[in-house]
Amino acid sequence: MKKQLIQRLSQLNSSQNQLTPCKDDFLKLQVHQAIPDIGKFVTVCYSPCDPPKCTVSMVGGEEGVMYQTIAGQSVDFMLVIKDDKGCKVTKGGYEVRVQVIQNYQQILTPAVQDHGDGLYSFSCAGVAGIATLTVEVEGQNVRGCPFNWEVNPENRIPERTGQSRKGNFYDPVKQNAFREGRHSWKLQLVSFNPDQKSSFNGLEIGVESHVYDERGRKQLGVKWCWYYHPSQSQNFKRSDGQQPSITSVQDHDVFTVFLNLETKKLVIYNVRSKQVNCLQG
Repeated sequence: MKKQLIQRLSQLNSSQNQLTPCKDDFLKLQVHQAIPDIGKFVTVCYSPCDPPKCTVSMVGGEEGVMYQTIAGQSVDFMLVIKDDKGCKVTKGGYEVRVQVIQNYQQILTPAVQDHGDGLYSFSCAGVAGIATLTVEVEGQNVRGCPFNWEVNPENRIPERTGQSRKGNFYDPVKQNAFREGRHSWKLQLVSFNPDQKSSFNGLEIGVESHVYDERGRKQLGVKWCWYYHPSQSQNFKRSDGQQPSITSVQDHDVFTVFLNLETKKLVIYNVRSKQVNCLQG
């Protein structure tokens, strides 16, 4: 095989064809491993991408949508590399640059992880104010770039901890009211004892709206929630009666909640299990 390849290259090198390339391009070599006495093995990485079709999303949320976040809470992002047809590529090795500017002055450069399958992830924790995210792939901005969103002050959100004898749940937005826009926050289950379910009251994550009658009395409107009640026969439930997608709960689980009042959609994402509940109406 090696001899045949050398002969063919020699033939091509000695040919008198005067060919003009249709465009300038390049091939990328990606190192996979090194073997003693042989050297490094590389493969030709040629999966062309189209940066304007690549998308950036907050992990668990709607694709390409930026939500208001809370200062001090880490925000996780996922970049999806796509080709000129808008299809996700299946290889890594692309040059990706990420920059976050906070309040138009403080610059952050989060570390980017290449998952080798067309996905790239990075995280950052913002301070209160305006955050601007710039993402470049192969030197070009991705779709929607730059991204801007508001980071709400941490002390603006009333803190409350719901707890029982065997478990407690940290909820930083228990009493906060949202009237418009797109919002995201994280919740963490501190602990619970699955062996003593009768003493654990359960979890309820969601939002509810209120309306006022002609006398000004507040009444419950719409309620979107996911429930976990270990003492009941059906441990996991949804307020709309649909089959829940989140069916696993452990100590220290983190849930990211995404509320989009423009599309009337609530997404609850379990960071550990990657299970998602989506409620809309």
